[in-house]
Amino acid sequence: MRVELSQAFEKAAGVPCLDISLPGPVSLRELLELLARERAFFAKYLSYQDDALLGAHLSVFCAGRLLKLDDAVDDGDTVKLFLPVTGG
Repeated sequence: MRVELSQAFEKAAGVPCLDISLPGPVSLRELLELLARERAFFAKYLSYQDDALLGAHLSVFCAGRLLKLDDAVDDGDTVKLFLPVTGG
């Protein structure tokens, strides 16, 4: 699986994307656990156990669709991580 990082995450990770091997389909929740093992700064997103709470801090897209915590992703997918857009 390819995880493409927005500029804010790229700065923290030191790379524009991460390649992670998945054993099969996993939920977004499980993917976040794998990312936290790969890069410790993702661990803070594990505490958000609700889609609305996570969405206030992180947006994850796959195939143009915003993912929820229980949505599945697979090894051949590409996901994109963004900080949510805010403004006033």
